[in-house]
Amino acid sequence: MEFQLPDCVHCGLCLTACPTYLVTGLEAESPRGRLMFMNSLQRDENPANSSTSAIAYAHLDTCLDCRACATACPSGVDYPGILDQVRHRQAVTVSPPSMMKRVILSLAVNKQIRTLGQIFLWTFQRIGVINLLAKGFPTLKGLPKLTFRSFSGNQSDVLPPIGKRKGSVALFTGCVMDNLYTNVHESTLRLLRWNGYEVHIPKRQTCCGALHHHNGVQGSMSSFVNQNIDAFRNHDAIIMNAAGCGAELKDYPDPQFTGKVFDITEFLESIEMRPVNTADRDQSLKVIWDAPCHLVHGQKIQDAPHRILKHFGLEEISFPQSHLCCGSAGSFMLTQPEMAESILKMKTNDIERTGCDVIITANPGCQMHIQKGLTQYSIHKKVKHICEVLDENYQTDQEYRETLIKGKS
Repeated sequence: MEFQLPDCVHCGLCLTACPTYLVTGLEAESPRGRLMFMNSLQRDENPANSSTSAIAYAHLDTCLDCRACATACPSGVDYPGILDQVRHRQAVTVSPPSMMKRVILSLAVNKQIRTLGQIFLWTFQRIGVINLLAKGFPTLKGLPKLTFRSFSGNQSDVLPPIGKRKGSVALFTGCVMDNLYTNVHESTLRLLRWNGYEVHIPKRQTCCGALHHHNGVQGSMSSFVNQNIDAFRNHDAIIMNAAGCGAELKDYPDPQFTGKVFDITEFLESIEMRPVNTADRDQSLKVIWDAPCHLVHGQKIQDAPHRILKHFGLEEISFPQSHLCCGSAGSFMLTQPEMAESILKMKTNDIERTGCDVIITANPGCQMHIQKGLTQYSIHKKVKHICEVLDENYQTDQEYRETLIKGKS
């Protein structure tokens, strides 16, 4: 592992962007502190048996890889890239992923196991025991209302546009979104079709590889990359509604492929969307936008969601902490529950102070984790994906409802 840290001038501008530093106040839990640990690891010739390395890795393990520090850094230090290298080295030479991480990574790629888990969770919701299970597994407090089948297991390969055809796109279904947030995919479909796009759902697509990548398990990445590139080869635009997956696909080593990947917000902003009937909307509704880290820091998409919400007549109220991580960070909320909980508490306190009714985001992990925190702390607000919110606003149109909701065409 070879890297250098000549550009870090220790200015400290990254500190107020780092959730773990804001929670602990420890230099060792800050980006510049972790950079020093990574520099020392590079010089350690026997990290597997070094107590110093063990301490360094313990502090690196609490990093969410939210990338907020990279956005804040005036020197352009590639902290995320260096962290990826270090975590890969850790997984290969020091300690393989824990049992918890291996289970999570297996779920990401094994559709059969995910489907079985979805059926069990759906059953537990139906018979009313999910709250009992949530006492031992608090993350379950953030679960949305589940369906019996996954989105991809209950959907046609191609869905026609409504009205004049403007073009054709393909939808990336992912893992968490496919099984737990089928309603978000359905909302995304309706938005695209209503605005004139034929939607393809390639069956050969697979996991994006983000969880493996950020946990240092890079051996499987080439198979994910090759399979997804092949699955979407004949499509001109790949639509993402999960910020983490979108950031990962945009990082694939094939420029021709990455140039076709669009987050749903940047895609909708680039087209001429149908007008929205706002006459029947509750005008008193107060909303805030909570930016997923891998959308605002990973994909550098900052303004598109705000402009789209404005197009739909939704007035946001101020939320200065929007850019700060909620503590979900992929598998982080499961593998580092104490730190994740501290960051979540900070986030929910910030949300409560806004006085909003609805929190809008664009990533399933964020949606689940924030909803879990709001439920846990008895803050009676709902977290919704931006596609759900836009879809609900279009549903004030009778033709939209009859064509896409009642008709289910």
